[in-house]
Amino acid sequence: MQNKYVLICICFTNEVITMKLYLTCFFIAILLPISISYAIELTIKEEIPEKYILYNALVSNDEVIDKKTFEKEFKQKCKESEVKQCQLVVYNSNKIIVAFGEQRKDKKAQVCPFDLVDEKQKIKILTDFWEDLFHYETSPQEIFQMYDDNEVVADEDLKGKKIILKDVKIKEIAKDAFGQPYISVSVDRHGFNTVMIKLDTKDPFLRKIKKGARVFVVATPEKFVMHNVLMKGKIIMFDKYMLFDGKVIDKGK
Repeated sequence: MQNKYVLICICFTNEVITMKLYLTCFFIAILLPISISYAIELTIKEEIPEKYILYNALVSNDEVIDKKTFEKEFKQKCKESEVKQCQLVVYNSNKIIVAFGEQRKDKKAQVCPFDLVDEKQKIKILTDFWEDLFHYETSPQEIFQMYDDNEVVADEDLKGKKIILKDVKIKEIAKDAFGQPYISVSVDRHGFNTVMIKLDTKDPFLRKIKKGARVFVVATPEKFVMHNVLMKGKIIMFDKYMLFDGKVIDKGK
């Protein structure tokens, strides 16, 4: 089979709540001499029953998936899984992300082309950054409701798994009894029930956020105490700023 040059794409659709819906795509491309492959094996890396599945696939460095076949196989897997959100990450032999797919029940499978990047270190940084974004995306209200409805099942489904929290309006920024900083998010009208997210003392966003700010968080549920969900995580996006390679950068630049 004749070698061809193919651009593989990754596109990430992201909600940042500033009373609007923003679509943010981060682009990276790899130009490879390849032979077209028409099938890959998809394996489940992470799963939340009835809600989310993350599929992984591995291709060799000189191999890539035909775009149409990629979408067809991914759509079929999503259909069979019967979950709300379905994602796929394809790595090459060097553990670099070369393709990404996403499908939700109300949307079609998404694939898009991106720009050529030559620097290997930049590709690695992007890979590290992206891996924080391949998780179930929901709201603090849904997380709380899952624990409030059935703590046993919520613990079984969510404990130890990273969750992307959208529409996170900060009610409070404080320290716990051990000096650990946290942000709390109210999940009801009166503010009696909350989701509390512990942050690292060196979280770079601590100097930028204030009470009332809306942020985008990746966090892991730990326990449910007195009608409060306790989580541990980090802020990855706030206003025009985003976390990239451990640093806060202006995403508009």
